[in-house]
Amino acid sequence: TSAQVKAGTDSNDTAVATGFSGNVELLANVENMLTASNLTSQTNYDVYFVAEDSLMNLQASPIKLDVLTSDVTAPSWITTYPKVNAIAATTVTFAVEINENGTGYFVVVPNNAVAPSSVQVKAGQNSSNVAVANGFSGNVSLLANVQNILTASNLISQTNYDVYFVAEDSLNNLQASPVKLDVLTSDI
Repeated sequence: TSAQVKAGTDSNDTAVATGFSGNVELLANVENMLTASNLTSQTNYDVYFVAEDSLMNLQASPIKLDVLTSDVTAPSWITTYPKVNAIAATTVTFAVEINENGTGYFVVVPNNAVAPSSVQVKAGQNSSNVAVANGFSGNVSLLANVQNILTASNLISQTNYDVYFVAEDSLNNLQASPVKLDVLTSDI
């Protein structure tokens, strides 16, 4: 009801969560802003509005607005991904799969090197912001829940490497931390 909207309660007269209600003073024919906060990413909400004039005349019925919050959540790797697909002397292939459309990235660094950040992995750089050697980084477009393959090349046989992976969805939500796999290339 209008009274419940004004009071910041739901249809059961229970106070809504912090950030889910608010008010603002309005002047006639002048736009103003209200902000809802603490909402969940990619969620549908019904938002109800009422107005009251300076004489305390409350609008008889609330106006409802349907809202879908934007996606601000990075994709997640599907369980067991990323993983080694095949190892050779100078190449290694990796299987990757995420839970939404996006892009998977990798970077190969020497064994026990300082871990690069997610931004550095995406840029094909080591932890010092230096581009890695040709074949030591790459990316692949990913569809939700569909496995794809990444290939590292120009590696040295019988050598240990650390390989870092990060994924980003189609709305540029990049994972906060890369995932590391240890790899030992095979003998020639």
